Amino acid sequence: MYRMAHVLAYSARQHCPSWDIRVKLTPLVRLKSAMKRASHVHNTQKLDYWAACVDQAADGTSMVLLDADTVILRPLDDLWAQPFDLAYTVRAPGSFKYPINGGVICLHVNPGTRAFMAAWCQANRRMLGDRDTHVPWRTKYGGINQASFGYALEHDMARGLDVRELPCQEWNCEDSAWRTFSPATRILHIKSSLRNAIFDRVVAHDYLRPLMKLWESIETASVSHPSLIAR
Repeated sequence: MYRMAHVLAYSARQHCPSWDIRVKLTPLVRLKSAMKRASHVHNTQKLDYWAACVDQAADGTSMVLLDADTVILRPLDDLWAQPFDLAYTVRAPGSFKYPINGGVICLHVNPGTRAFMAAWCQANRRMLGDRDTHVPWRTKYGGINQASFGYALEHDMARGLDVRELPCQEWNCEDSAWRTFSPATRILHIKSSLRNAIFDRVVAHDYLRPLMKLWESIETASVSHPSLIAR
């Protein structure tokens, strides 16, 4: 994970030079997953950190919250030309079994987005400890952060906020969008089979090879740059 986080920090510095960049890897805290899945604990801890960052930021602060296994390929400043309080990434209809990916969240800090993040965290914690609550939402949205995010949206916890959907193809190119990757992509998500291709040299599909080589070229460029990862 450290290698991916370092590449993310480097890519953010290259494409968003005026931004306050914070990349943090935190020790695993003592949480228990009702499904006994370490990934659910890791993602709960990440979401708690995201919410704390939003809670502590001044009103009017614009923030992009990213999973550490992402890399920025183009400037993100155009994002702020779009009117929203909260934005999240959606997959093209029919491209994947789950409609959203929770690895990229964009927002403007205000009382409403702070309240939404707190409510999302609360739903996530409840699902972490209660399998029966989690399963139907995991079946619909996947994972735990996505499951609780879908729950929060469907239970109107974003009421009063201007919520916008962003296409994964441009803003969070992951499983559903790798096959149709294009120069318009701004954020690439290094997960599942693409991660296996990069780190384990297991290439399941030919369309992953250019993405694998792209990430590796960025990592090579990042080697001589100091780390921006907070401890």
